[in-house]
Amino acid sequence: MGYTGLGTSIALAKRGHTVTCVDTNPEKVTLLSKGRSPLFEPGFSGEIAALSRRHRLIASIDTPAPVRDADIIFLSVGTPSQPDGSLDTTQLGAACLSVGEGLRGRRRQLVVVKSTVVPGTTESVVIPALESKSSLHAGDFGVCVNPEFLREGHALEDSLRPSHIVIGERDRASGNALLRIYAGFACPKVRTSVRIAEAVKYATNAFLATKVTFANELANICTRLGLDVDEVLRGMSLDPRINPRHLVPGVGFGGSCFPKDLRALVSLSRGVGYEPFLLTTTLSVNERQHMEAVRLLENELRPLSGKRVAILGLAFKGGTDDVRESKALAVASELLLRGAHVVGYDPKAAANFTKAFRGVEIAATVEDALRGSDACIIQAAWPEFSRLGPKQFALMQTPIVIDGRRTWTPRRVPKGIRYRRIG
Repeated sequence: MGYTGLGTSIALAKRGHTVTCVDTNPEKVTLLSKGRSPLFEPGFSGEIAALSRRHRLIASIDTPAPVRDADIIFLSVGTPSQPDGSLDTTQLGAACLSVGEGLRGRRRQLVVVKSTVVPGTTESVVIPALESKSSLHAGDFGVCVNPEFLREGHALEDSLRPSHIVIGERDRASGNALLRIYAGFACPKVRTSVRIAEAVKYATNAFLATKVTFANELANICTRLGLDVDEVLRGMSLDPRINPRHLVPGVGFGGSCFPKDLRALVSLSRGVGYEPFLLTTTLSVNERQHMEAVRLLENELRPLSGKRVAILGLAFKGGTDDVRESKALAVASELLLRGAHVVGYDPKAAANFTKAFRGVEIAATVEDALRGSDACIIQAAWPEFSRLGPKQFALMQTPIVIDGRRTWTPRRVPKGIRYRRIG
C-alpha cells in the first residue's frame, strides 16, 4: 500500500464502498488494521482512522480471499527501474498471479491496473498472469487501465478531487463498470483503449519533467548572465500558449515517478528503434542540475574541506517523507567527496534518508542543523524553512544560504545572510 493505493482506497471508501487494502508487508497491514497510516502523507492518518472505525477500510496480507469477495480489484504495486531503465514487472506479475487465484469461480469481476506500466504491459504481463491462475479468459473477467496522476504531498486532495480520470478499457462492459465507480467524481473522464491509457501516463510525466528541466536550463543561463530567471519566466508566461506551472527552477526533479518514467520511456523507445534525444537530454540535464547548488556554494566557500554544511530538506520535495531519487542524496555525496562535514535536517524524512545514505549527521531540529554551520543548502520546500529569519541564521558560523527551492522572493530574503539561488 503506497501513495496511490492508499489514496484510491480512501477516496472510494469515503464514497460508501468497503475497501480491503492488501499488502505483502506485515508491518503495513498491522498498522492499517489499527487504523494508522503506514506512510506519511498529509491527511492520510485522520482519514484512515475514521474509515477503519466505520469498517469501510480493512487490511489483509492475504490476496485470494479478499479478491473472491470483490467486485473490482485495483492493482497498485511498484514497477521500479531495471539497470537498463526498463520496467521491472516482477511485483506486478506476482500480484496478478495471486489475484488470479482469487478470480477462480467468479465471473465478470473487474481488474483495474493503476500501476504505471509501459504500453503493452497489461496485454503481455497482467492478462496472461490472471488467466494462468484463474482458468478464466479475459472477457470472463473485465480489464481496465486507470493511471494515477497524484502529487506526493497532495495525494489525498488529488484522490478525492481528481483533475481528470482516464479509463483504458479492454471492452465496453469493463469501461462501464469502472465508470460507475467514478460516477460521483466531478471531473472530465476519458474512455480509450488499454494501450492509450498506459501511454497517457508516460506522456504526462515526460512533458512535466521536460518543463522542469527547461526552467532549470534557463535558470542556469540566467545565473551566468546576472538575470533574474523568475522575471524572465513571468514575462514568458504572459503568452497565453505557455502555462507557468512546473516552470520552477531548482536543483532538479526526483521522486518515484519522473526519473523512473522517463528512463522507462527511453528504454521502450530504443526497443522499437527510435532514439528519443529530447528525453535523454532531459534526464542528462536533471542528473547534473544539483551541481549548480554545489557550484554556487564553492563560489562562496572554497575549499569545502573541513567545512560544516547543512542540507535543509532531505525528501525529494516538501510535504513528503519520500527520499527516492532525492537531490539531497546527490548533493550530500558531492559535499562529502569534497571533504565537507554534512548535517541534514528534514521534518519527516530523516529516518528514510538515514536508511538510504550513510555519512550524514542528522539533526533533530533546523536550529541544530544550522548551529555552527559554515553554509546551508535549502533542498526541499518545507514551509518551516520560509519562516527562518535572522535569529536562526545567527546560529551559523558564516550565514551563507544556497537556495535550491526558491524559498523567498528577492524582497523577502532574511537580512544578514549571504544569499544565492539558481537563476
